[in-house]
Amino acid sequence: LSHSLGGNSKTTMIACVSPHHDNQEETLLTLRYANRTKGIVNKVKSNEDNAAKQAMLLKEQMAALQAKLDEGPQVYDEKQMAQLRDQLRQGQEALNEQRLKQQAKEDERKRLEELYQSHKDARYVAMFYNSFKRVLITRMH
Repeated sequence: LSHSLGGNSKTTMIACVSPHHDNQEETLLTLRYANRTKGIVNKVKSNEDNAAKQAMLLKEQMAALQAKLDEGPQVYDEKQMAQLRDQLRQGQEALNEQRLKQQAKEDERKRLEELYQSHKDARYVAMFYNSFKRVLITRMH
């Protein structure tokens, strides 16, 4: 129960009960359920963008590698310099790949948002059409 009602959001419970004796059993079950849900406590945590955190970490690592490369041949031999360049290139490739994935996610989000809006508009038009049809039919009779 706590998994379905808990999470990182506020939850409101509305219990519909009836004073009529025919609904006594259902009312008691509803009140018991509402009482159990009252005891659920949500633990709030901030939503973090893991991709942004990884990108920041990659940039920091690449800056450290670039600083080592800038120290140059006086500190490192040619083999170590080649390894540093290779690590820097791999980091840049990983960062570019991550940017492409993030852009693909953003494009998908925009596409879904547009699709949702078009469905929402279509539902509104259908609702308006049905209301108009009902008014027209009642006026014809």
